[in-house]
Amino acid sequence: MQKTAFVTGAAGQLGSALIEKLLSEGYQITAFILPHHDDTLLKSYEGKGVEKIIKADITNPVSLLNQIPQGAIVFHCYSLSPGANQTEEIYQQSNVQGTKNVLEAAKKANASKFIYTSSCSVIGPKATPTHSISETDVADPNEPYGRSKHDAETEINKWHQETKIPTAICRIFPLYGPRAHINSTPVRLMKLIQKKRFYMIGDGNNTYEFCFSRNAADGVALAAQKITNGIQTYNTSEPIRRSYNEVIFEIAKHVNPQVKIVRIPPTLAKIIGHGGEFAFKVFRKRTITRLRTVEGLLGGWTSNCTKEVTELGYTQKYTLEQGVEELVSWAKNKGLLDTIEK
Repeated sequence: MQKTAFVTGAAGQLGSALIEKLLSEGYQITAFILPHHDDTLLKSYEGKGVEKIIKADITNPVSLLNQIPQGAIVFHCYSLSPGANQTEEIYQQSNVQGTKNVLEAAKKANASKFIYTSSCSVIGPKATPTHSISETDVADPNEPYGRSKHDAETEINKWHQETKIPTAICRIFPLYGPRAHINSTPVRLMKLIQKKRFYMIGDGNNTYEFCFSRNAADGVALAAQKITNGIQTYNTSEPIRRSYNEVIFEIAKHVNPQVKIVRIPPTLAKIIGHGGEFAFKVFRKRTITRLRTVEGLLGGWTSNCTKEVTELGYTQKYTLEQGVEELVSWAKNKGLLDTIEK
């Protein structure tokens, strides 16, 4: 029986990795992207598993009419990124109304399964040295992007209760890899490491959550394979824990081996973070000095992905070293890295 998939956000960081994963598993794919998104990769797969590329506005329900193949598995990967620095209203329109439009279209197409890529931002950077974020932690998002993802999850739960279509919510943890948003943390880290000095918060020995897009795509594809009924939520991250030091030194190896690491005491960094948070609220400018970012760099996003491992049989195929090499190569080809300061 031919496997068919409908993938939103198919040109994005996670969506493109998922497209390649699904093609390797023999899927016939309808790809949905926004009009301004780069479809170069998707076009290279036309006639090789990508059957149709749709460029349209996900917030317009008409754009999804009769586009999902009957009985297809729907992978809803599109999301307006936190790096977009948009208002609450725009995040709600893109991430909540857009999701409702996809849900309605999936219902009309009698989708066989629905897989949603959510975000750890529905929880917040609340991990501690003794507690990693789990699926049962109370959702309490504290910024517009996280609230929009949480509200989208709420809509999906209501939709599942009505349709009974097998559903999985994959909460993606901090992601890195090709086709990252230009304002994403991985891109900003590379740019900062290219300078003479890199200011690191703390001793860097804490676990740092950094999930390669191909590993995340494996987890999402497994959710589609394994879920047969009900609705489940899975933390989608990496079981092989790496430290902040390891992440920074691996990136530096590729972009600036001579960078000098200057360590900032966590207490001082948090004081600076409160100022960064204020600036974000006033100027809508996302910086590395936000308190939310400081907490994340100190291990606040550490994930417990035991459920994904035990229930889905997930294993981490790609190492940090492989992922960083691919990320840096892509960034250099896109001209995102500056000349190293002398």
